[in-house]
Amino acid sequence: MLPIICVLATNASQIQFEIPVRNVRPSRIVAMIRGTEEKPSLISASARIEADDAKWTIRISGNADDLMETRKFIKLADVERKSVRVRVQIDSPADRLNLETSTTIPSGNKWRMSEDAINSTIALTPRLNSDGTCTFFLLARFDGGEVDTNFRLRRGELHKIPLGGKRAYEVRQQGEEVALRDRSIAGPTLTISYEDLKQSAYRAPKT
Repeated sequence: MLPIICVLATNASQIQFEIPVRNVRPSRIVAMIRGTEEKPSLISASARIEADDAKWTIRISGNADDLMETRKFIKLADVERKSVRVRVQIDSPADRLNLETSTTIPSGNKWRMSEDAINSTIALTPRLNSDGTCTFFLLARFDGGEVDTNFRLRRGELHKIPLGGKRAYEVRQQGEEVALRDRSIAGPTLTISYEDLKQSAYRAPKT
């Protein structure tokens, strides 16, 4: 439940109050509350609302309904951003490439990388689920095509995705004997896993 720092009755119908915000910049929340041409405001036309990003608070002057709607929306919008530590490995024997990298990605954000050695681009979006799993949305483009897929992983699980390959055969004839040799080239393999990232409170750098 969000505490109200300050409540001041101005008249029978108008009150002023200040609500602290913990995770999302107050001005962004206020912009959502005010609405747009396509989406109406959550508060009455006579209400006034402003954000103080420096103090991490939202101040509003309005009636009791404005207070209720504002507090309800802030409770939904002001949530902690969770992140995951994602490990990406690319293995391409044909290119003599074995690349491994790890990165922190906020849940719902898209992460991109490119690898010139295999002429590929990768876009990966993780989304944490309430059951402790993480759903990944992957779009990988490479020589010969693309992979557009999604999959769900548990912490520590590995998921391998083949990124194509080239099939080729060599036919040799010696007298009456015909020899068929497989000269196919295995395509790169993309392996993805993740671990939860423990969140720590933000600390401003010392000046």
